[in-house]
Amino acid sequence: LHKKLKKVFLKYLTERNSHFASLMNAPIYQVKLREMRSRYGSNNRSKKTITYAMMLIYYSPEIIDSVVMHELTHCFVYDHSDKFYRLLYKYCPDYDILRKKLIKASF
Repeated sequence: LHKKLKKVFLKYLTERNSHFASLMNAPIYQVKLREMRSRYGSNNRSKKTITYAMMLIYYSPEIIDSVVMHELTHCFVYDHSDKFYRLLYKYCPDYDILRKKLIKASF
């Protein structure tokens, strides 16, 4: 069951990643999914991969989308500077609210 869920969720994340990459004019990266304890996503610009945490499967589509947009923003700005957040808020104006919901519901 876990393998099937992972396959379905990876497909979902790949589609959402592609959707927002197109919207944000971001490059298309390979999407990976794995167990992660300390983060929800990771952007590796040198390998052109974005890895998402399997735990995201438990969250609402809006929260998942906010994580996708966060990781895609790292394609343009690698740190968490003001420039990063200005760009992120352009595509995800409710990011602060969604981030609080993500953290509040964390396991």
